[in-house]
Amino acid sequence: MPVFAFTAHDKRSNKEVRDSVEAPNQMEAIASIKRLGLLPIEVREAKSKGGGALAKAAAGAKGKSFTMPILFGTGVKSKAITLFTRQLSTLQDAGLPIVQSLQILTDMQRPGVFRTVLSKITE
Repeated sequence: MPVFAFTAHDKRSNKEVRDSVEAPNQMEAIASIKRLGLLPIEVREAKSKGGGALAKAAAGAKGKSFTMPILFGTGVKSKAITLFTRQLSTLQDAGLPIVQSLQILTDMQRPGVFRTVLSKITE
């Protein structure tokens, strides 16, 4: 079974995690990483065999290469992204249309990279 190396954000400790997971494909790997309570940033097929410590804790995974949006590495703090994600989830649970939810959250952001990206996504 293929091994996928990944970088993910641990929501609980607010830290970046690097490990690997065994999975039949990249989509299954992403699903496994999410089941661990991690937010996948990058998932790519590794050349070596044998999953990492987290891989052994949660079997299952998918794909070739997945990279989170352009926000990482631009000075946008993961805390801001986490807060945005929670707020977006709340608005979606309330039944608002996605575009309206994005407009509301974009208007709440301070001027900067994050607001610019959200504006482009909303458009």
